[in-house]
Amino acid sequence: MATLKPGIVLVFMVVTTLMLVSSAEARLSDHESSFMPRKINSGHLLRELGYDGSRLEYHRRRFTQGADPQRQTPGGPNPHHNNEHV
Repeated sequence: MATLKPGIVLVFMVVTTLMLVSSAEARLSDHESSFMPRKINSGHLLRELGYDGSRLEYHRRRFTQGADPQRQTPGGPNPHHNNEHV
């Protein structure tokens, strides 16, 4: 062991440390944290933040039905818009 170069020993220590860290899978403990809810109800959260429930339902329904917006695009560029010679 005394004949090994310090670089090889350092690489061995780094590899060993990385193997230990990866096997831990970044868990601090085995139980779930009590302050983190498993599932967040977005509708409930939006109502708590003061959003109108009827408007949320309207937009949810429009989104799920695939309704297009009620806007129309213009027919194209106006040829007389920037033309001073007309």
